[in-house]
Amino acid sequence: MDIDNLWSRLESWAADNKPDMTAELNGPARQEELRELEAALELSLPPDFSASLLCHNGETELAGEGLVWADGGGLLSTQKILEWWRTLRELNSEPPASAEETRSLIESGVISVQGPVKAIGFSPRWIPFMERNSDVYWCVDLDPAEHGRPGQIIKVDPECCLWEVCAESYAAFFERYVSDLETGVFEIDEDGFLARSE
Repeated sequence: MDIDNLWSRLESWAADNKPDMTAELNGPARQEELRELEAALELSLPPDFSASLLCHNGETELAGEGLVWADGGGLLSTQKILEWWRTLRELNSEPPASAEETRSLIESGVISVQGPVKAIGFSPRWIPFMERNSDVYWCVDLDPAEHGRPGQIIKVDPECCLWEVCAESYAAFFERYVSDLETGVFEIDEDGFLARSE
């Protein structure tokens, strides 16, 4: 999928329906910024994710919880990606629960795991790119569970004990959202917010 085209479609939809949706998007990241991020993470960014950052390097601080992704969070810049990665790594420095303990928690309904994602606080091979309320985050997962796909998109909500695979790739995640916008899955409510249609 052509990431440039997906951004063009999103921006076109926003221009016709909700112009303020894209008002706080940053300009493109520089190649140098991507190289510096990869060096700091010691990871290679998937090409579709890099292409997106080269179109828009996240949203500004003014975006708060985010304007672009209606049912997601604020898109992170390369600088914020690294800050979040370091914070999450530090907060989750303790060894994760054993596979047996995790399986017991899933079976008892204490935690919910939807798809082949590791039910851990954080992996250094997860690249956070979107966050909401400073406690829910979306990552490009380069450390999937068995039968998972490197580069898949995951959502982690520690407070609700939820781990979810959202899409097989960043491009697929993005394309589904743009298609949902274009086909009326989202609507602008009476308060001017973009929300899923009931």
